Amino acid sequence: VERTLLAAYLDTGGRLLISGAEIGYDLARPTYGVDPAFYQNYLKAAYVGDDANTYAFAGIPGGIFQGIAGSFDDSSQGTYDVRYPDRLGSSGGSVAALNYSGGTGDGAAVVYDGADFKVVNFGFPLETVTDENVRQALVCAAAGILLDAPPQTIDDSHYAIQYAGWAGALDPAAFGGGYRSASAANEWLAYNTPATTSIDLITYRGPDQGRAWVLVDGSYQGTLDLYAPAPTYQVIETFDGFGNAPHTIVIIPNGQQNPASSGMAVRVDGFSVNGAPIDDNAPGMIYKGWVGVSAEPFFGGSARAATSANNTVSFPFSGSQFTWFTARCPTCGAAQVFVDGVLAAAINLYNPTWQFQVEEVIGGFSPGGHTAQIRVNGGGAVVFDGYAP
Repeated sequence: VERTLLAAYLDTGGRLLISGAEIGYDLARPTYGVDPAFYQNYLKAAYVGDDANTYAFAGIPGGIFQGIAGSFDDSSQGTYDVRYPDRLGSSGGSVAALNYSGGTGDGAAVVYDGADFKVVNFGFPLETVTDENVRQALVCAAAGILLDAPPQTIDDSHYAIQYAGWAGALDPAAFGGGYRSASAANEWLAYNTPATTSIDLITYRGPDQGRAWVLVDGSYQGTLDLYAPAPTYQVIETFDGFGNAPHTIVIIPNGQQNPASSGMAVRVDGFSVNGAPIDDNAPGMIYKGWVGVSAEPFFGGSARAATSANNTVSFPFSGSQFTWFTARCPTCGAAQVFVDGVLAAAINLYNPTWQFQVEEVIGGFSPGGHTAQIRVNGGGAVVFDGYAP
């Protein structure tokens, strides 16, 4: 009866958010599933298997959950043990939006944003997500698809935005609730301090972390090996002995790793100078040439700008178009806009006078999740002030 009612509801343009650990197992497992056609055609999922062998998940780049990562309960967090989460694949026009981290690495959620109806299907129970902020972020992202919410403007500091190789991620254990991370060699991050004699780097050690060089005012301070067998958050690395003056600290992942490490990621969670913490998203952070600019006319009071040719900023969006918020100015240059790796627009941002919160609308794409990349041409500044997916 329930399946009949749900099918009738969806056939009239319904919107459905569904989550659970045994829905796919009961409906669509080989031989014994009671209604695999309903699972595929209405819940828009292919049943891959039972038990992801992990309790962790992370958003897929370009999808609606990009930048969201967390875990569900193993019985230690006050709900119940989700021992056998369903492993999902896409079906009938849906797209994978969330993967299990570790374990089998299969899909943890699919999204169907159709003209006939809309579904967001999780392979684990949402009520067991252990962090309230992560659970809320998942529900809000799903609601944006299901409710046809008006476009939300994403500020330049949002963790969904990747500057050059520095990607962001939400993590409740990190300082400020998130961090920036890069794995490729020479993806540098810099910060210009006020007058001080020492600088604290706030970072992370873990089993997948790599190595980075540290420079202060161009002088080599050593190589950080951030590997540790178990995750350790908000680790403080102190660099001192400097004259009491402003300094520039640069963190440079070097593409190397401890032999015991499974990866080369380097996280920057912020800095602390003279006892004052600075979050990794502060305008003073410079992500490989993307310089923060604080000024009231910008959306949210700040923006980022880059001038070096081929420097990039990337972000996910869903649907047929997005709006890039930028600026035009006498020293502004040009940029190319790529969507899913294909050139979509070439935009010249020169103007004899300053114009703020300029809206560049780029469209004509198929429904579903996409990844946009803005690439600086060189010869002038390109301003990124946020976007509306």
